[in-house]
Amino acid sequence: MSGGDTGAIAGTLSLMVGGSSEAFLRASYVLSCLGSTIVHVGPVGSGQVVKAVNQIMVAGILATLSGGMALLEATEANIVPALDALSRGHAGSALLEAKARQMLSKNYDPGFKVGLHLKDLAIVIEFARSIGIALPVTGLVNQLLVRVEASGGGGFDHCAIIESIRALSADRRDLKQHPDKS
Repeated sequence: MSGGDTGAIAGTLSLMVGGSSEAFLRASYVLSCLGSTIVHVGPVGSGQVVKAVNQIMVAGILATLSGGMALLEATEANIVPALDALSRGHAGSALLEAKARQMLSKNYDPGFKVGLHLKDLAIVIEFARSIGIALPVTGLVNQLLVRVEASGGGGFDHCAIIESIRALSADRRDLKQHPDKS
């Protein structure tokens, strides 16, 4: 399932269901109480694979959104109008709408905790490795989230990944202020 705490409370989760067609039909009524989007994605195990892909994509989008936000913050761009413009173009997404202002305000009240996302990504990375699939971007994003957790943010919302980007950017600015003497 996907949709976080908000979707669970509202009953609007997106459910990716694996199993036989017959089992899916039998379970449809119960599943409809949990979510508004219920999709049969294939045989047993397919729901877990689709959920894994969801975790990969959410993590990647949050990381690139963080990079964009950090770039906006480092310039004289008017961030809120910029976000409005971005949301109306190809960069627009549910995550941009749900997380950009949360990142801007540094409000990391959890919807989906960093620690839980790391747990899911560890499962995804191990599964992908076991079947010979390379996930280099996911590995990098995983390390950005590890940094947030290591800094005490394991209970924060996963959009706190921006703090890793901000820290790396601050490190880079520090290097410019203290050039190598060699």
